[in-house]
Amino acid sequence: MEPRATRTIKEYALLFLRHHQVEGNTKDTYADTLRLHVIPFLGGCRLAGTERTVVRNFITALQEEGRSANIIRQDAGPAGGRLRRDAAPAGEVS
Repeated sequence: MEPRATRTIKEYALLFLRHHQVEGNTKDTYADTLRLHVIPFLGGCRLAGTERTVVRNFITALQEEGRSANIIRQDAGPAGGRLRRDAAPAGEVS
């Protein structure tokens, strides 16, 4: 089985942060977002098995917490696309 299929979002987040090429402040923002919001909610999910419904539930939870639209976009960005896109085998991003 390919390592991507068994890796959790929490496990991949560490690799994502280490290898993702962005400016220092952006990387700090991603690290904070992942640590404070994404990992507590989605960290145990298998990266390969994370479906859009899971991400939608995450966004709904942020809305129910009263988060602003800007914060939701910031928090859901790494969860909703960047992590999954970077980790998925070519042609397998849903």
